[in-house]
Amino acid sequence: MIQSYTDHGNKLWKAKSGTAIRCAPSYRMARVAEKKMEEASKDKEVSVADVLDLYLSRKQHRSKASDISRSNRLKQYLEAEPLARLSVGDIDEYRKAREGDLASPATIEKEVELLCRCARYALACGLIPHNPLHEVRLQHIANTRDTFFGPGVLDQIQSNLSGSAYLIFGIIRYTGMRPAEVYSLTREQIELTSYCAYITVRSTKSKTRQTRVVPLINPDILKILTGLCEKLAPSDYLFATKYGYLKSIRYDIQRAKAAAGVEGFWLYDLRRIFVTNLRRKGESETVIMSLTGHKTTSAFQRYSIVDPVDMLKALQR
Repeated sequence: MIQSYTDHGNKLWKAKSGTAIRCAPSYRMARVAEKKMEEASKDKEVSVADVLDLYLSRKQHRSKASDISRSNRLKQYLEAEPLARLSVGDIDEYRKAREGDLASPATIEKEVELLCRCARYALACGLIPHNPLHEVRLQHIANTRDTFFGPGVLDQIQSNLSGSAYLIFGIIRYTGMRPAEVYSLTREQIELTSYCAYITVRSTKSKTRQTRVVPLINPDILKILTGLCEKLAPSDYLFATKYGYLKSIRYDIQRAKAAAGVEGFWLYDLRRIFVTNLRRKGESETVIMSLTGHKTTSAFQRYSIVDPVDMLKALQR
């Protein structure tokens, strides 16, 4: 594409091909520059990683952090692959590989959707001659769960955990915090009293970019947390590793579920159970959302499980 513009009273021409731009003093020279850029773009195939980085660098939205996480997963399997050579079969293979990582179906489809979005963006920018993923069909899976586990089942799972995994499980269970918020906790975020711990969730670590303070009152978890904090400096991570801090306890949860004979449990279910239990006790949505960090009622309602028992109790009141 060639456009004219004025610079200090002089008429100049600008050639654009994809993301590349060249300026020229005449229309003819701009046409020559445009052809050279098109030939260069044909010789160099852009990779999946290149397009993901370009797309995310230009995106300004609160969902960008989530897309960056999805991008990292895509790069693990497709980083060096030329985007224009991808096929529907490659996407099916990616889905199978992510299922092997125990990723949820909804999570996998969000990752595939991001890749399709980037392919459309690359086509619009002229980085690829065609969209290789236009025939990919996204599976519309509701990102909600209505599975509820009672305290007895949770106790069985937790009893088969130890060390950091046991404490992380307990903090999430009794505060409703997001797992990622717990993994990155430092000593200075914990204010201890004789009967309670106040945990400050920083805006930089929160999905909604809001700071909030969450109380923890369970005596068992509070005792373990107090003992751990006594050994740490203010800036130390609670769950430190040689690479920073712990990122997941997925495999600990798998082993604990197998030992307890429990199927279908996800660590994130603790957050849904926390919300549901408080709602059943009669707490207001405002109070619960302040504890969990939900910004919208629609997001909150996805975590509040309503089953036939709730409906029966409502009719009996």
